[in-house]
Amino acid sequence: MDPRMTETQADQEPQETAEAWRWALGLIPWFIFVGCLALVDGVGCVPVEEPAGDDDITPASYGDDDDASGDDDDALGGPYPAVFSPDPDAVGFPRINPLWVEFSQELDVAAISLVDADGADVPVRSLRVGDVRFMAMPDEALDGDATYTATVTWDGDDSFSWSFTTAAAHPSVGDPTGVTIAWDIPGGDASSPPGAEAFVNQLPLTLLTSIGGTTDAVSVLAAGGQEVDGGFEQDLCVPTFEPTESQAALWGDPLLQTPAALFRLTVDLSIAGFGVEVLPLRDVRLVAELAADQDGITGLAEGMFVGFGDLREVALPGLCDTLGGVAINCTPCPGDGAEQCMVFALHGIQGVVADVQLVPRLAADVKADPACLPDTEGG
Repeated sequence: MDPRMTETQADQEPQETAEAWRWALGLIPWFIFVGCLALVDGVGCVPVEEPAGDDDITPASYGDDDDASGDDDDALGGPYPAVFSPDPDAVGFPRINPLWVEFSQELDVAAISLVDADGADVPVRSLRVGDVRFMAMPDEALDGDATYTATVTWDGDDSFSWSFTTAAAHPSVGDPTGVTIAWDIPGGDASSPPGAEAFVNQLPLTLLTSIGGTTDAVSVLAAGGQEVDGGFEQDLCVPTFEPTESQAALWGDPLLQTPAALFRLTVDLSIAGFGVEVLPLRDVRLVAELAADQDGITGLAEGMFVGFGDLREVALPGLCDTLGGVAINCTPCPGDGAEQCMVFALHGIQGVVADVQLVPRLAADVKADPACLPDTEGG
């Protein structure tokens, strides 16, 4: 049996405490894209409970208390929203990016809502993605060159609203079918988990996506890949996955968005002494605006990847505690609310057209391929 495709026993312990701590940071990036075993039904993220209350707090409320009494009206006290994405009154915010707010101190419950310029509610999923950061994911990309108002609510009756304007939609690109795109994952930015900015640009990962079907029913086949001699090639030892197997992607030229899906990813941790793990990454979505020139589609104008994983499904005891030691925090899991899950959201991803025709590869195909057996020479 190919050891690359088998799970490590759950009770396998780190060889040394220091080694486990060091490799914990390196573990997170591999959760994202390293080999997919199977695609099953989509699973939705569980929204954070939205507190009641609509008392508005203005930016003037954030001033420091300016006398010794401690009772000035201009002193907010308690947690308050300190950092925003997008900033208040921002112009040109990418319409596929998530929104987030960071508070001045830790809190358990807050929620972000969104309305358009006409005051109509925009469906979003509001999630806690860190001790102080809450993120909102619109169900669909926002309109281009449009003004929206976001409201963050916390502590039952405290709220703050701010407005921003999105960037214009990228120009139409025409029929995307038959195009394969290489996603530059290391070039992306991270909005979740907080602190992920430290490792995103070190990810040695390439995601290849091939667009098929018709413009009325777009399908996406995705695979692992690598850059070779200035081009790209598929890694045939990594199973492909099809996030659009049960339903077509949303296509609104130049916008491409896959439906939420659950992937079972193989994670090769042999470098850390743990062998191979299997991690379900849930509610995975790929969103992108394609770019083109006079000769046709050239790649991604920008892309986004989002999903979440339950770290209890990895055979590394206390992983969330270890990550907490370097300010990367686990958040509540769907169902039981245990703080053992982590949301991954990468945005600002660039990509180029790759001259590759992707070959569907099941896990069984990889296991049966002699070229995919691990190199055991010398050991």
